[in-house]
Amino acid sequence: MFRYAIAFALISLGCACAPSPSQAQAQQGSVSGRVVDDQGRPVAGAEIYVNYQSFGGGRAMQYGASHQRGTRTGPNGTYRIRVADMAPGEYSVSGYATLNVNGQRIQVKLIPTNEANFASTAATVRNFRLGYTEGSGESSYGVGGIVLVQTAVMDFTPLGEVEVTLVPSKGGAPLTRRLRQTGEGWVATGVPFDDYRVSVRHQGRQLLVRDGGSGPWVDSFVGRFKPLGASSYEMRIDIKQP
Repeated sequence: MFRYAIAFALISLGCACAPSPSQAQAQQGSVSGRVVDDQGRPVAGAEIYVNYQSFGGGRAMQYGASHQRGTRTGPNGTYRIRVADMAPGEYSVSGYATLNVNGQRIQVKLIPTNEANFASTAATVRNFRLGYTEGSGESSYGVGGIVLVQTAVMDFTPLGEVEVTLVPSKGGAPLTRRLRQTGEGWVATGVPFDDYRVSVRHQGRQLLVRDGGSGPWVDSFVGRFKPLGASSYEMRIDIKQP
């Protein structure tokens, strides 16, 4: 009897565990998938949400009910969210991962492999990647940190000819980006989150820099990304000719 009790307990615990990748099969009325990083490793603890996209259908108009549901990925990066018992219609799915970057908690938007909406009755698979992208026509700012560069008063350096070099403060390969213009201003986007030693050049000539409108003018400084909204992070740099 004791052996049977142990076996039953083990079976019960097994049912409570997150599914393995082979178990994460699509089921009718649900969305499931897996989150991995750029090296293909599973990302545990990522937040995944389904959001209602149809209007005027079924229960969607009743009493201002919320039609969002979320979960977190398990140790192997998999998730499943049941949608069949929510308002009938179309849904989208989005996700975020929280990183600890030099003691700073930063929320990073996950990159979907398929952005199409899906029906609440369908068996849907939506996978995600944790990584960085510079941006595209649909998303000017991509995924990652935004470096915003502005000229000092009475400095007329053409920002379209400026390059920013970012050296990770804890070591690693430097990242050099040519600025491009967006609605936010002249920026470098999709920068991996870290603290960086920042320097700026115009046509090969080093410029003076300072951290976001404060501090002395120097050849380089160590900057970090600061929150700008829910999941956007920005580093501001002022520049001028020496």
